[in-house]
Amino acid sequence: MNETPTQFLQLAPSTLYPARSGDARRIIGIANGFLESNVECVTVGKNFVHFSDEHVIQFAYPKGPLQRNLRAIIACLRRGHYNEAMHCTAGWKKRVEPYLLDRRFNAIFCNFIWTYPLIAEFAVGRRLIVDTHNSEWDWYKSLKDSSNNPIIRQLCDFSFRRSTQIMAMLPVGTVMTHVSTSDMEAYKNVRQDLDHVVLPNGAGVRSRKVLPDYQSTRKTLLFVGSLGVKMNLDALKHFEQKFWPILKDHVKVIVAGSNPSGAVQRLVTTNGWEIRPNLSDEQLDTCFEEAHFAILPFEYGNGSKLKFFDACSRGIPILSTESGACGQEFFPSIATLSNDPKIWLERILQRQGISEIELAETEKFAAEFSWKSVVGKILHKPSV
Repeated sequence: MNETPTQFLQLAPSTLYPARSGDARRIIGIANGFLESNVECVTVGKNFVHFSDEHVIQFAYPKGPLQRNLRAIIACLRRGHYNEAMHCTAGWKKRVEPYLLDRRFNAIFCNFIWTYPLIAEFAVGRRLIVDTHNSEWDWYKSLKDSSNNPIIRQLCDFSFRRSTQIMAMLPVGTVMTHVSTSDMEAYKNVRQDLDHVVLPNGAGVRSRKVLPDYQSTRKTLLFVGSLGVKMNLDALKHFEQKFWPILKDHVKVIVAGSNPSGAVQRLVTTNGWEIRPNLSDEQLDTCFEEAHFAILPFEYGNGSKLKFFDACSRGIPILSTESGACGQEFFPSIATLSNDPKIWLERILQRQGISEIELAETEKFAAEFSWKSVVGKILHKPSV
């Protein structure tokens, strides 16, 4: 069991392609990290198969509010995990089964612990790596605390308990990977007998070649995130309520991301912000080049924010609440962590450019957290 795996099968039943959400970009980043390390990896997501030569096959999948509501009902009836009911379906198992039956894949990289029960029978005799992405317990506690909907709150309770049950199912020898030390400690407390490794988010980009004019009187703030996700909507609401009244005379705001909900669109329209939905990678690069600051105005959170790594590696100053940087252990000097809108305003008014020292620091950050470097943390472990 000590030889280096030659082929990884990465399982991601909730992940859509093109990669727009944080979890999707982490998963594709890890796949590309394997590729750069000359290790074959095939990734099977919700609507795609991604091969080591970066060839992608896409296919249709059930979607829409009726599908989500049906899966929520199933999770309630089972008193189970919402995401397990939503994504680990018989249809997805049928899609991934030919790859699971292919014994050339001698290592399975399983994203999210709730994926494991569906593929448990196929993991026997293979190396199993489970990437947690966040603390399941913190995630559902935060979601429950942020909602007054009794059904959502009950689903959170069911998911919370089911997460603990699934942890007990994982076989001895499983390697669990986590985005932060705090997340790792949460899982260690449940299963100390497993091998736990911090596998931080990666940065697949380098510093911007084009910088905006920091002498301008009105700075551009950029929020990037999946715009159909409640946590991101809540972050924008928190920004509107706490930060916008103090900042609005000095900034303009761009909200960029995939699948904006009606609530996000109304919020943007009400405040006169600009929304840029469903951007290509090239269009998103343009947004980053325009931005004076990236903002992470989260009132709650867990895991680690990939958008933090994206901004840092591009050399974009960051304005973040403490929750926006939860689990974060590396803070370049361009990052400001404060829950005080007056501090944000002070940083906005003070900054007149990006120094050579700061650019060099962000280049170093991007190299240190390249996806190849991140993947190396498990490839170079003797037990993996």
